[in-house]
Amino acid sequence: MDRQAYKFLLAIIAITALIYSAAFLHGVLKPEIRMLPDSFEYLKAADNMREHGTFYAGSLKNEINYVLYSRRPPGYPFLLLILSLASPSLSLPVIFQIFLTFIGGIILWHMNRELKIPPLLNVSALAVYLLYPGQIIYSQMIMAETLLQFLLLASAFFLVLFLKRKSWIFIILLNISLGMAVLCKPVMLYFWVPNLFLHILLFRKISRKVILAASLIPILFISLWCWRNYQVTGVYHFSSLKTSHIRFSIPGAPDEFISSSKEDFSKELDGADKLASSMLLDPKAIISKASRLPRNMASFFLDPGRFDAYSFVPLKEENISTKTFFHPDEDWSVYFRSISTPVLIYLGMLLLVNLMIILAFLPFPFLSGPDPYLRFYIVLLVLYMSAVVAAAAMGTARYRLSVEPLLIVGAAVAAAAAWRRLQNWLNTGNF
Repeated sequence: MDRQAYKFLLAIIAITALIYSAAFLHGVLKPEIRMLPDSFEYLKAADNMREHGTFYAGSLKNEINYVLYSRRPPGYPFLLLILSLASPSLSLPVIFQIFLTFIGGIILWHMNRELKIPPLLNVSALAVYLLYPGQIIYSQMIMAETLLQFLLLASAFFLVLFLKRKSWIFIILLNISLGMAVLCKPVMLYFWVPNLFLHILLFRKISRKVILAASLIPILFISLWCWRNYQVTGVYHFSSLKTSHIRFSIPGAPDEFISSSKEDFSKELDGADKLASSMLLDPKAIISKASRLPRNMASFFLDPGRFDAYSFVPLKEENISTKTFFHPDEDWSVYFRSISTPVLIYLGMLLLVNLMIILAFLPFPFLSGPDPYLRFYIVLLVLYMSAVVAAAAMGTARYRLSVEPLLIVGAAVAAAAAWRRLQNWLNTGNF
């Protein structure tokens, strides 16, 4: 590493340490900013495992709601449980998530080195990752986003190592990471399908049976949790979270599903499936959904995270329309007029950063430099996440955070390739 890149790296580490320390202090002084509605269910699930040996994301003192037996997968609550054995303080999970963020930075650094990214550009990519506002915000919250991001980044790095060293342990670790990612957030539930396809292609190149066997690991994780849910609720399923999401995407859906028995739960889950099926069979609903999909996918890549910023600061309630977050079809001019000028400038600048990242990433799938299987895997993860989030009409910025490091890696690889071509043109005249 040259001296300029080394000084830049030291400056980034110092700035990052100051910003994360300030964010941590902000969370200590205002602990409410660490909590979103999901956070309470994660904590309750961890508490019930510790105190009662039961995985349930609600209070066992109230009437049992069978929806809460499976609404949250066990990955993040189990992490909270392990950490709570050392200390009940909510600061410990936050410290651990900051630690995961820095470990993720080390992985990103080494991954870029394996991909022959120049040192100065590698430091720049690391700076974007560590100083990205969403990264700072969610490392301070009792939410599963940081853990999911770490697992997906680790899976991509294990693929890099497998392609380079051909050791079976790395393909096993890749799929264990994906299996843990599914148990972290249900959004990863169906990624086993493109992952299996990738492993079939890998097997055709490297004829080792362990490749196909390893691809079954995420499916095994999913099946085991579905079996547990069947034992508890009487319905073989992975998560009841869809009963919450349909109220955002299907008109007329109930605000909340409450099931006091296994029979009620089975009926409610069937009802949710029928509501979703009725929409899929309705031509008008299909056209409406399809027309929104490009906009939702664009929002996935560009959303500056207004909800995240307002949750973390927090600012006065009247400064943002929370209704807009859930129902984006209302008058956007009213929404923008309700935001103060400094916040609007912040959101605008972050929008430009997101735009630059995605524009830099666009050539990545078509480059000849990186291994095609790695490119395919990263593009699969990014497209899968964007498509699932866009189709479900869920919050966008925090779901993009899980693949943000991969977008940054792809953008850095493409930028390095463009720089090499420019240098070649300047030196030889051949572009």
